[in-house]
Amino acid sequence: MDGLDSGTIQGSRTKVTLRVSGSGRLLTRLKTSVGGFCVGGSPSSNYVTVLIAYVPRAAIRADGSSREGTGRRGTPEIVYRGRLNGSRVAGGYVEMNVGTCAGNAHWSARRIGA
Repeated sequence: MDGLDSGTIQGSRTKVTLRVSGSGRLLTRLKTSVGGFCVGGSPSSNYVTVLIAYVPRAAIRADGSSREGTGRRGTPEIVYRGRLNGSRVAGGYVEMNVGTCAGNAHWSARRIGA
């Protein structure tokens, strides 16, 4: 591991996993589930589903904050933000838009191993 902040981080109440490496400067493989509402062609065809958000990597700033957005035309759009403080992530937030579906989730997490 590269420093105190490195390691695997997992949510306690929300299913979220991510890895911190590079002496706490890089977040990789953030994966979480997001409840999504999808709009259909008529009110009766609207539905709720679970969306899986994946952010491959995000830089962690000197103050511990990170923010990353993904997506191109025709692909899922994911916005992530959070703040790393030692072995914890506080204020985690993921917003996701896929086609006619959208959802978001707030979470916190802590390091589970070395």
